[in-house]
Amino acid sequence: MQERGETLRLCVACRLKKDRQEMYRFIQLQHSKDVVFKPSRSQFGRSMYLCKSLECINKIKSIKRYKQIYEMILNIEGVYDS
Repeated sequence: MQERGETLRLCVACRLKKDRQEMYRFIQLQHSKDVVFKPSRSQFGRSMYLCKSLECINKIKSIKRYKQIYEMILNIEGVYDS
């Protein structure tokens, strides 16, 4: 059972639930197809989470609908695929 205050989210790559602090957050803005990395709390839309592990980052590279997210991570965080 989860403790009070702990927020678990599902990773889109590995499908494991982890604490929100251990993941990247992306949001597809309402009324738009734009995806934002680390959006502010005031932005609304569909959120998705991704583990910060290189394994999960490399996994989404092969999934067509997450290609834009993969490119954002490489540019913003300076993560390089192995």
